[in-house]
Amino acid sequence: MLFFFILLLVSVGLRTCFDSDSATKKSKAKRVSKPVKTPEEIERSRIYNDKLEARVVCRNFVKSRLKSPSTVKFPYVSPEEVLILNDDCYGIASYIDAQNAFGATTRSHFRCIVKKSEQGGWNLVSLKFDSD
Repeated sequence: MLFFFILLLVSVGLRTCFDSDSATKKSKAKRVSKPVKTPEEIERSRIYNDKLEARVVCRNFVKSRLKSPSTVKFPYVSPEEVLILNDDCYGIASYIDAQNAFGATTRSHFRCIVKKSEQGGWNLVSLKFDSD
């Protein structure tokens, strides 16, 4: 019985020692500051994020125009393929594969232009399908 009691005390003591070491490491890690971004890096990051958002917003606008939006398949569009038309306008030219009213899968090409509003949302400027 005494053996188990001593074993328990030793294990608790060791755990306390290791926990205090990890707490010290965590507190040191918190003190390390992140490098400051330059204005150019901040702008590049903003543009990249806007391109990602524009891609998603265009997908949503395209889906809203379809008869069977659940059947649509989009190809991968990289952020580099999203065009910057001016400060807050972005354009995407791509295609979709979706079922038409008869259930046949067809490919349609589209061009989408969206504009970021000052409030942070997005507005559709133009959405044209090749058949339009």
